[in-house]
Amino acid sequence: MTKAKKTAALILSVVVMLAMTSACVIGLTVNAAEVSSAVTQSQNPVLIKDVSYDSSAKTVTIRFQKKVSWKSSSASAKVVRQHKTSNYVTSIKRRTSAKIIVNVKSLPRGRNYQFTVSGVKVKGTSGKYTSSKGAFSVR
Repeated sequence: MTKAKKTAALILSVVVMLAMTSACVIGLTVNAAEVSSAVTQSQNPVLIKDVSYDSSAKTVTIRFQKKVSWKSSSASAKVVRQHKTSNYVTSIKRRTSAKIIVNVKSLPRGRNYQFTVSGVKVKGTSGKYTSSKGAFSVR
């Protein structure tokens, strides 16, 4: 990774952490933090805008900063409890160029979760489909 990309990833992490802190202060139920791993995987990384969890619908919605294209047969999404290896049962409810909605079983409050979205790339770009990872907390 180039020095410029490392610096950009660090700045992005700080901005996301500040946003998470302010979201917690104003009482939002879910906040999200981006993981900069996508920067190392692609010239046009798929960056996450935000993540939300709807406990009544039992869905996680992951929104992208830019419109995306999906690799139809192998696109997937998974949610795991942070620092654990077992996946929560997930299925894709809906995916668009702006977001993906994933069905999950109930996610207990006060825990951190990780997600991976695979088979995605920035719309209109050439190159390989990639994965984008991130984390969120249910408050």
